[in-house]
Amino acid sequence: MSEILKLYKSAGNKEFTKMVTDFAPYFSTINPMFENLKPGYAEVKIPNTKSVHNHLGTVHAIAMCNATELAAGIMTDVSIPRRPQMDTCWNERKIPCKGKNRS
Repeated sequence: MSEILKLYKSAGNKEFTKMVTDFAPYFSTINPMFENLKPGYAEVKIPNTKSVHNHLGTVHAIAMCNATELAAGIMTDVSIPRRPQMDTCWNERKIPCKGKNRS
């Protein structure tokens, strides 16, 4: 099982979403929330609020692209079988790092 999927299962939706948006702050601009995550499937919701609206008052296309990129990226990570040379670790600040036993 992916280390990120293990983290999702142990942290829960709210805390996992916060960790991801702390690591990649750009995604916090759409105020996402992971609702479900498993190999081959990710569900991310964004609020229908003024902060993600365009000048017409509808959800901005780029906000939708950001949500899609977030869901697709994390889903891909939890879906690809791991090999030892591809391990991802989490250091004490819960930030992913590349390489084995690196903090």
